Amino acid sequence: MPSSFLHHGETGKSSNGRREKNRAGRKISDQSSSHTSPSRRKDSTGRRDRIIHDDSEQTSSQYSQKMDEKKEIKESSLILKYIKNHVRDLFHAPFSTLVKGAAVLVEDQFIEIVPAAWELLLETNQETAAAAASFFILASVKAPTQATEIMQRALKHKDPNVRIGAILRYQVLWKSRFQVWPRMEEGAHVTFKIPPPGIEFTLPSPKIGIECLPVVDPPWSPRQQNKDMDVALNQERHRAFVTATKTRKKQQTDAIRHAMQAQDEKKRQERHCFLITTNPITQQAAHERLDHGPGEDHDPMEEEEGTRAVHLHAAHSLFPSCLCASVMQIIGSLDDCAVGGDGTAVYEVAYQVIWVCLVEDSALFLRYVLERLTREKQDLMFKILRHLIRFVPRLPQQAAFALYNYIIGYIMFYVRTTHECSQQLVGSALSILWMVVHSVHGIMFKDLKQILRKEQCDASVLLTANVPSAKKIIVHGPDEKDEGSIPSQFPILVSENE
Repeated sequence: MPSSFLHHGETGKSSNGRREKNRAGRKISDQSSSHTSPSRRKDSTGRRDRIIHDDSEQTSSQYSQKMDEKKEIKESSLILKYIKNHVRDLFHAPFSTLVKGAAVLVEDQFIEIVPAAWELLLETNQETAAAAASFFILASVKAPTQATEIMQRALKHKDPNVRIGAILRYQVLWKSRFQVWPRMEEGAHVTFKIPPPGIEFTLPSPKIGIECLPVVDPPWSPRQQNKDMDVALNQERHRAFVTATKTRKKQQTDAIRHAMQAQDEKKRQERHCFLITTNPITQQAAHERLDHGPGEDHDPMEEEEGTRAVHLHAAHSLFPSCLCASVMQIIGSLDDCAVGGDGTAVYEVAYQVIWVCLVEDSALFLRYVLERLTREKQDLMFKILRHLIRFVPRLPQQAAFALYNYIIGYIMFYVRTTHECSQQLVGSALSILWMVVHSVHGIMFKDLKQILRKEQCDASVLLTANVPSAKKIIVHGPDEKDEGSIPSQFPILVSENE
């Protein structure tokens, strides 16, 4: 074969190879665009638009993902919030379940579980201690003998640490008396019956004295200005817009400022003289204030000193009499000078617990003693009352009020009934009455005489009221100066506070 022909064939192959390589090296978009119509190439999306479109899709997907994450976090936070507020801790769940179903439990089940509930009363977890206290209170209703034995055994223990712990456990039970019914099943009061208190005598009607003085400027009440102050401020604002001189407006402003300062100073002095520890602050501050709305009708006589009438809704408490039986041992612990491991004396802890109970509800605290005054061991009950009053000579005003009226009712009971030792018991009651009367506020001799006369016991209580005495006193002048003068006669006035 000729060489020229071979050279021409090689050059043809090389040119075809280069042409194929160029065609293969082109972009796929260029190759496809050569076969597409001009209109399609014109309407096709460019690279920049495609990038922007992809970024927007990516941003929207990230936003939706973040929203889903926030929604999941919100749902999980709601669950955590429910667990924190309602479930709180799983350790209290067994006792909470037992309290919820206490209406269907039998006595043997209460007897088996009550020792564990007693041990958990001083648990650091507040929810567990409250659930255990509620169960122990319910157990004292169904199995009073076992609950009383556990408390008496701890209060009479030789170790002072055990006695201090028993007194502190009684305080936990006392503070949990309002939590029993809310922790039980709804409508549990229908099936779970509570024995009523066994006090046989009634109180005088109306009650004598003032139960509790109002708290001066309570911090839990909303701040309200006085009506006179509002009128003065309105006058000052009105005169500021009317043609009045600057001197007149300044005088008005100074007068209002001085009046407000005087009112604040008066409240400060009243707060300084008021004993706030003698009032049940927790119960008073926990009451919800139900004021009238702007469109509701209300009696203007209900408003006093710029504050509206407060409607108090008190929760129902549950504290059986068998728990009140420990009061005798706690009052007896006021003479216990033993010191515990932390350096605290037994009588100090007992005094603190007794003071709290007397301030919050003295009638409930002394219920067991008042029930036994007309039954057995009456001398021992009077001895316990004297011991309490001598150790706490200045009783809280509501405790003195309750004890005074109960002793009056006790005297009324024995005046109306025939008993061989009635005179002796009335004399013991009068000795208690004499120790309490100085702590009672608002006793007026005129009101006291009317109430006791209506109850037909004035002769037994007011021992000197019916004793004949002089009604007038005659005063003569000196003999050497006023000879023959008429003597002066003055009536004898009996003070209402005697």
